[in-house]
Amino acid sequence: MMGWEAPLMHEHAKVIAGGIEGKDVCNIGFGLGLIDGELQQLKPRSHTIIEAHPDVHARIIAEGWHERPGVTVIFARWQDVLMDIGPFDGLFYDTYAESYIDLRSITPLLSIVLRPQGIFSFFNGLAPFNHFYYDVYCRIAEEDLKDGGWKVSYTTLQVAQLGDEVWQGLRRKYWALDMYRLPRVTRLLR
Repeated sequence: MMGWEAPLMHEHAKVIAGGIEGKDVCNIGFGLGLIDGELQQLKPRSHTIIEAHPDVHARIIAEGWHERPGVTVIFARWQDVLMDIGPFDGLFYDTYAESYIDLRSITPLLSIVLRPQGIFSFFNGLAPFNHFYYDVYCRIAEEDLKDGGWKVSYTTLQVAQLGDEVWQGLRRKYWALDMYRLPRVTRLLR
């Protein structure tokens, strides 16, 4: 995660918390804690953080996240604990070094861990170097979620103007597109 993602995390937080105080939210993958800081600004009733990496978990503890009112920190792989917690009004997924298959594997769990009006979102970083493949992954995610009873809508955000000076000049950035499609996943009405 890099600092330029802060505006994206602000938008993701608004999506999963619905802009209304008193929601129960869960973040899978703490990273720099950008979305968690944004979620706290929205005053959730409960805020669960699932993080598996020991270095990141140590940072969470050092920053006192586990002591904040309404915050629960779970040090585990999401695959091992998600079925045992919730339900949530909003769920965000942004884990390091997991693939599309890992993201897809959460789909069958959404109907269990989200309330009927719950919203799921994820960091949409699949194929971030090529517009064509990025579009293809967005469509694949849309179809896979639809097969699971979910609808995806995307909000396109421009990221070309965002930047974190620390990361300028790198030969290989992990994001090369000038836009980002923020996914909002809700139940299909049947």
